[in-house]
Amino acid sequence: MNWQLLTQQFQSYLQLERSLSSNSVEAYLHDVLKLREFLEISNLQVAPTEVKLEHIQLFLKYIHDLG
Repeated sequence: MNWQLLTQQFQSYLQLERSLSSNSVEAYLHDVLKLREFLEISNLQVAPTEVKLEHIQLFLKYIHDLG
């Protein structure tokens, strides 16, 4: 599955199943976009279903280092 499709499904889940506010949904989707951008600039060709703990850890370090 590709990032766009899974992101849309995630958005639907957040809205319909979790009943989150539009601001919360937007914040979650922003984080997903930032993760995807990080993986791309890090030359990590990772499908969304292949994201592992180590990718998340690298992403969190990257975000922390940005300040």
